[in-house]
Amino acid sequence: MSTVIYLRTADGSHNDLERAEEACRALAARRGWDVAHVYRDVASGMDNHRPDYVRVQEAIEGGEVTRLITASPEMLTRDHAERRRLAQLADEHGVKLYGVWGDMSLMGASLTDVDAAMGGRVAVKHVDEPGDERVEVWVMLLFGDSAELVFGNRTSENPLRVPAADIVRDTGLAKEDLPGARLTAVVTEDPEHGQRVTAYRRL
Repeated sequence: MSTVIYLRTADGSHNDLERAEEACRALAARRGWDVAHVYRDVASGMDNHRPDYVRVQEAIEGGEVTRLITASPEMLTRDHAERRRLAQLADEHGVKLYGVWGDMSLMGASLTDVDAAMGGRVAVKHVDEPGDERVEVWVMLLFGDSAELVFGNRTSENPLRVPAADIVRDTGLAKEDLPGARLTAVVTEDPEHGQRVTAYRRL
């Protein structure tokens, strides 16, 4: 059982990774923990198949990790569904998350606690990564628990259905107020699932 560090950058900035690693190692040193391994990826936080991200999960499943240190929860993943899956995996194996971000109340939390806290944040807390493009989106209507979005090549004839709860969480709008709402969001292409929309903000 050991302490490991996970780091990720979207744009290949090794200076950012080095600064993040120094901060994570300093935290470990203050706590008297030896760092057994540092996992690093250069990839989008929406890519759930990053090589070292997969390896750190395998280490968790193998019972090799007690503590996971990262610079911020977004470094692990920016995909809300994936964060919930990772939280469940880590909790099953008793892994605690430590980080050097501003919300110190999460220090030593379980990943489930982090997931809950992150889910309560509004979009203003979201930090866009290099390469992110914000687009204006229009919530056309609600369809059960889904919202139908119009943007870009998504017209009223072929809107994109997304979880309405994601928009409510990010913007603070009530579900019943979503139809007709105009927002901005980050749209990415997921190789497996097609277009993904995240980080909604009110205009």
